Amino acid sequence: MDDRHEKGVAAGSAANIERVLDAERECEKILEQARRQAEALIVSARSREEAIRKRADARIVRLHEAMKRRVDTEIARMRTEYEQSDAPAPGEADYAIGQEALKEAVGRLAAEITGGGDAQ
Repeated sequence: MDDRHEKGVAAGSAANIERVLDAERECEKILEQARRQAEALIVSARSREEAIRKRADARIVRLHEAMKRRVDTEIARMRTEYEQSDAPAPGEADYAIGQEALKEAVGRLAAEITGGGDAQ
């Protein structure tokens, strides 16, 4: 009876081992399927990322072009406004203001050195 019992136990053990191996193979299939799905998600995400980056780059280029047009238009408007005004040529007003300030500074310095009053 021991011989039959051992054969029965061995057969039961073999069946148990086979079930464990079947379950392991099934898990490997499920795991491989999950890996493929994850890889597909990564590829899809990278594709969406690239599309977003391209749209953002295009928007930035359009924004830069629009701002350049606005700046150029404003410069042209200011140049026209200046050319149509009676304003002194660039540097003339600064020179006149500089001369007056220099005269005032020399007068104050002379008064301070000589101990005189307000020498303006």
